[in-house]
Amino acid sequence: MSIDIDNSQLDIDNLLERLLEVRECHLPDKFVQISEQEINLLCEKSKDVFLSQPMLLELEAPIKICGLLCDLLWSDPDNDLKGWSENDAGISLRFGVDIVNEFLNQHKMDLICRAHKVINDGYEFFADRRLVTVFSAPNYLGSFDNAGALMSVDKNLICSFMILHSSSDLANESDDKNLDSDCQAQSVSGNMISPPVTKVDSCQKCVSWADMNDSASPQE
Repeated sequence: MSIDIDNSQLDIDNLLERLLEVRECHLPDKFVQISEQEINLLCEKSKDVFLSQPMLLELEAPIKICGLLCDLLWSDPDNDLKGWSENDAGISLRFGVDIVNEFLNQHKMDLICRAHKVINDGYEFFADRRLVTVFSAPNYLGSFDNAGALMSVDKNLICSFMILHSSSDLANESDDKNLDSDCQAQSVSGNMISPPVTKVDSCQKCVSWADMNDSASPQE
């Protein structure tokens, strides 16, 4: 027999804790013990919280990105740095390997996948492959000769990359410099680097990166 719970009796912290219990288990048969009524109340409570935030109601374009949102979008990793420092670009901050390790260990996570940085090879590792930057736009703005990359993660946490070559790479590999756009598209598809993959440890609780071909992956 179910027990009726009103909004005032809903223990949000306890409910979130139960929902997060499955984050350490990647088995498909792991379920959260939560009632349909609790789900409905959680949705109602979330709506009330969002509607009570005036900053969400007063936004007008163009939006000035600042604070936490700015840091999520624009903070950059730096191998030569420990802790935090000002970003040379004048936006947000830079962070070191220690910050990545501290964050992942604290939240029991395996990997940070980020973007918003032009990478010549399409993707780049940081902090002993605990952070990866993925940039998916080849020939960015028409002024960068960079490749693009797509990262795929399957249900077993097996990750793979598909590389989108830059136009100059395609031209160098082609005998005909006057290929039309359809031929160029076929060349892109035909020159994808065989995606390197990760392997899942036997404990099924963390992801570790498999060895990759040096010619296909950027240096850490």
